[in-house]
Amino acid sequence: MSNEYNGKKLYTYMSASQAIYEVRGNKIYKCINLFHPIYEIKDNAIYPYMDLVQAEFEIRENKIYQYNDMYQPIYEIR
Repeated sequence: MSNEYNGKKLYTYMSASQAIYEVRGNKIYKCINLFHPIYEIKDNAIYPYMDLVQAEFEIRENKIYQYNDMYQPIYEIR
């Protein structure tokens, strides 16, 4: 799972603007600070870094949804 997205970037959904996050391994970093991960990917879910208790987002078909709103994607992975 994590290798599938390694090196990809996360953009605001339906926006061609600058990437906000970057995936390295199974960790997600802000593009402006690639030294400290802020999220981790595990089993199609995105968790806060080092806190795999409650996922904040879910990945479905290269789109990222917030768990409390599964109808409108927030980010897309390209």
